[in-house]
Amino acid sequence: MTVTCSSAVFAGTFGPGTGATINLTITASAGDTLHLWTTVDDTFSISGVSDATNGSWGAALNTVNDATNGQVLAQFRKENSAAGSIVITVTFSSASADFRDAAVVSLSGVSSPSLDQHTGQLQAAAGTGTDAVTTGLMSPTAQPAGVVALSMNTTAGASGPASGTGYTNKGTGWPLSFNLATVEFQRITSLTAIGGTFTSATAVAHVTLGAIYTEAGAGGIVNDALFFGGGP
Repeated sequence: MTVTCSSAVFAGTFGPGTGATINLTITASAGDTLHLWTTVDDTFSISGVSDATNGSWGAALNTVNDATNGQVLAQFRKENSAAGSIVITVTFSSASADFRDAAVVSLSGVSSPSLDQHTGQLQAAAGTGTDAVTTGLMSPTAQPAGVVALSMNTTAGASGPASGTGYTNKGTGWPLSFNLATVEFQRITSLTAIGGTFTSATAVAHVTLGAIYTEAGAGGIVNDALFFGGGP
C-alpha cells in the first residue's frame, strides 16, 4: 500500500472566537494517521487537541515560538484513526486567544505505528533562495515513507511560501485570505536525510514544522541491520 496525503483542511480566525476552541473536520479511512498544525498569538498557549471519535491526541510533537512576531506554532498527530468524518477540536488557554488557526491532513497507507521522525524551527530571515525555508533535516529509518510539512510566514505582511522541490502543495490558508501558511507532502524511497522545504518570495520570518511517517510494509536499515515490517 502506498502512503498518500489528503488535501489540507484549514480553520481559524483573526480575533477571539466563540469560546477557547476552534473546530475542523476531515474524512479519514480506518488506520489513517491524522497530522495537525496549530498556531496562536504567543500571549496565549495551545492547551491540546482531541476529536470526538478517537479521543485525546496527547502532547505536541514540537512547539516553536517566534517571540519577535508573537506567534507560536505546534504540531500534533493521531495514529490509527477510526474511519469517518472526524471532528477535531483545538483548545487554547483563553477565549480571548487571537490569531488562532489550525490545519490538518490525513495520511493513508501508513504502518502502525507510523511516526518515524519530526522536527521544526524558526528562521528569522531565511531569504528567497530555492528551498531556503525548511524544517531542518530528518533522517528516516524506514522507506518508503511520507514527509509532511507546514511553513508559516509569521510577519503577516506577505503571503506564505511556495512548496519546495519535489513536494506537492496540499493547500494554503491562515487567516482569511492572507494565506500565510502552506502544507506540502512528498513520498520518499530513500533513507537519505530530508527536510520539508519551501521557497519564499520575501526574506521574512517563517516557522516550519514537519514529520516523516512510515509506509505500510516499508523496509530500512536500523543499527546496520536490514529489516522489513510495518514500522520503525
